[in-house]
Amino acid sequence: MPSVRTGDVLSVYVPEFGDSGAGHSSFAEAGGFERVGDTVTAEVCRDGKQVARSDTGVWGSCEVHEGGADYRLDLTTARVSDDWRFAPGARPSWSFRSAPPPAR
Repeated sequence: MPSVRTGDVLSVYVPEFGDSGAGHSSFAEAGGFERVGDTVTAEVCRDGKQVARSDTGVWGSCEVHEGGADYRLDLTTARVSDDWRFAPGARPSWSFRSAPPPAR
């Protein structure tokens, strides 16, 4: 599912984990039977100020400023399973400018 802006709503769909080019991705795994699960934190900033935060990943929508602005999406992930001991987490960040389409 692509990440898009429709009017004043930014819909962002980013899997929490991915490889470096083979196109594989996955989402955080919840804990079970008293096991601690993966952690995911996402923040959306507009012109340097936080406008949205999630502790469940980057899979949803948030309202954005009606005009154009500079945005940054910060994602922090951590995996606790021994299966992921070589890649236990990541802190990717994306910066972009977004504005509504010009009026017709």
